[in-house]
Amino acid sequence: MRILFATTHTYLPQRVGGSEASTHDLAKEMLAQGHEPAVLCGLSTGDSTWLRNRVIKGISRKHFPADTFRPYRVFRGYEVGAAAIHEVAASFKPDAAVVQAGHPVPLARALVAAGIPTLLYFRDVVFDRLGGEIQSHPLLRFVANSRFTAAEVERSFNVKAEVIPPLVHSTAYATTRRPRYALFINPVASKGLETVLELAKRNPDIPFLLLESWPLGDEARRSLTRQSATLANVELRRPTLDMKNVYHGARLLLVPSRSPEAWGRVATEAQFSGIPVLASKIGGLPESVGHGGLLVPPSAGIDAWHQALRRIWDNPEQEQALSRAATEYAARAEIRPERLIADLLSVLGQIQPLPPPPSTPKV
Repeated sequence: MRILFATTHTYLPQRVGGSEASTHDLAKEMLAQGHEPAVLCGLSTGDSTWLRNRVIKGISRKHFPADTFRPYRVFRGYEVGAAAIHEVAASFKPDAAVVQAGHPVPLARALVAAGIPTLLYFRDVVFDRLGGEIQSHPLLRFVANSRFTAAEVERSFNVKAEVIPPLVHSTAYATTRRPRYALFINPVASKGLETVLELAKRNPDIPFLLLESWPLGDEARRSLTRQSATLANVELRRPTLDMKNVYHGARLLLVPSRSPEAWGRVATEAQFSGIPVLASKIGGLPESVGHGGLLVPPSAGIDAWHQALRRIWDNPEQEQALSRAATEYAARAEIRPERLIADLLSVLGQIQPLPPPPSTPKV
């Protein structure tokens, strides 16, 4: 089966976030099972991916040419919309599509208009960025990355979404550890940057690693650099695809999100290496963290976060117990790749292609 994953966002390596990592892992697992995936995505300027795209575009005369430096094709271009769907569908000829992230609704409409069975995969609950109203169609189904997300989708749109958690390949993240620092991934305000910086200020004996994920503008990066420079125990790193190296030194993972997370993929990644997670009890995080960490109520202040951090850092028995629980929780059947692919294909299989229009009798 040929499956097209479509988003208006940029994609790896230009954007390194949970949605992109999950799509990459899905694509790799589908390849392993004999399917042919591809990705349609946006394009940003000024890096080697952009330069490569310009060269391929000049040769192919396509607005959305495919690069193949990954084991599957990635079609990149500007303003991903109906025209992009038309061009890529004509070239790739997908049997089905999955739209997600960015503004997925216009993409879903274009795909079903082209007769392509489509899944709209809800990976967050920021519904004002969908790009339009959710409308039913015989070729459209819905999936969500957590029970929390599915409940929010049903409450907001009165549609049911099958729950399929993000696919995370343990081989890309599991590593032996030399625990040294408290790890915080994606240092932006909505993910709890203010909380982490205050924890670093209150705990000068604890090293903190802040790893960039989402693209930061120049001003945001300058501000983050200034803030972290005032704290001797804080290291700031640029985005990387080598997450094993990052988790190798992590003693615990901080996820103090201020707004509801639909899932919290980094919790699953960390738990493959037995890393305890200290997270907000909000959104889908209780599902992704499970008993492999501690949860802090969203209404709690910085004192509660400080106490929870010291409870793990200063108590080896507590830390080891949470580490064992994290490893155990990461091995649960419901997030194993083979099951997630089977569930995804099962939902796609429920979509019946529309019959061809009746032929016009010859006169």
